[in-house]
Amino acid sequence: VNTHFATYVDKDLKSLKRLFFYLKRLIRVYLPLLSNYLENEHKLDTDIIFASWCLTLFTTITQYYNSCDLLDQIIDIFVAKSWAGFFQVVLVIMDELQEALFKLNYEEILILLSELPKNGFYEMIKEHNKVYVKNPRRFNFKDKITKFKYVNNSQLAYFSGEYHNI
Repeated sequence: VNTHFATYVDKDLKSLKRLFFYLKRLIRVYLPLLSNYLENEHKLDTDIIFASWCLTLFTTITQYYNSCDLLDQIIDIFVAKSWAGFFQVVLVIMDELQEALFKLNYEEILILLSELPKNGFYEMIKEHNKVYVKNPRRFNFKDKITKFKYVNNSQLAYFSGEYHNI
């Protein structure tokens, strides 16, 4: 984990801005309706949410639960795939919550996203279960990230070039 994380946590945390840029770009590419809704209709700067998620790697959940299968999955994915895997997880979360987010105002969106790790991803699992009412399936990040399999180090290198050009 240190190998992947250390390059972004510099003394002044300036490198985290690059992660935020990547996340915004990925959401624009893979979830364009949600991106438009958050950025244009609500003027929501997702850096507010992503800052807490990136800095803690969702470990705020450990304050509220002794163990969490979903947190274990997130950490496994991060260790195996580095930031590309982490971004896949964030895209899954945003994708799963997309319909719920469209119904919320600015303050409600902030609360839902900031509380998500604290409540064991309850809202995300609730949305997942709405889809699979007749044939219930257990939510699993490792299965869901395949939808975003093209998020990889090559794509992040491309975004890195964009970042350094602005």
